[in-house]
Amino acid sequence: MKNTTDKTYSRALLYLADLLARRDHSKKELQQKLSKKFDPQTIKKAIQYAQEQKWMLPEKELAQKVALSLHRKGKGHYYIQKYLKEKGLPSIPEDLELEKTKALQLIQKKKKDKPKSLQEKQKLKFFLANKGFSSECIHQVLQKLTEENFSNDF
Repeated sequence: MKNTTDKTYSRALLYLADLLARRDHSKKELQQKLSKKFDPQTIKKAIQYAQEQKWMLPEKELAQKVALSLHRKGKGHYYIQKYLKEKGLPSIPEDLELEKTKALQLIQKKKKDKPKSLQEKQKLKFFLANKGFSSECIHQVLQKLTEENFSNDF
């Protein structure tokens, strides 16, 4: 009986090491993936061992790493917060200036000139909202675009 549990634990550790070798995972993600093949007690023991051996990044550090990756992809704060929550990671503080800069860059990439009609502004609002930007950020960015010459912003 004990030999079987030792083999199961060893297989769980190997699977866990394989998952972590591919990319960093949160504790919640690992629990979900391991639960498909192993019992809860083995999972808890394997994850505890991985944490003791420092195979896993601390959750705050992992959250920062994931957030930075999503920032580079042009995702807004709401999108990033939702993603971190799904992965079981702590939230990060919002940087409104960074958000506005990202939103302006996305608009510049999408449109080469200033939005002329209300319909074009509406499309840009939906575009930025779908990327996870706050309504405050969207409003400020579109306000800036209407007040200033679009090409001078960059």
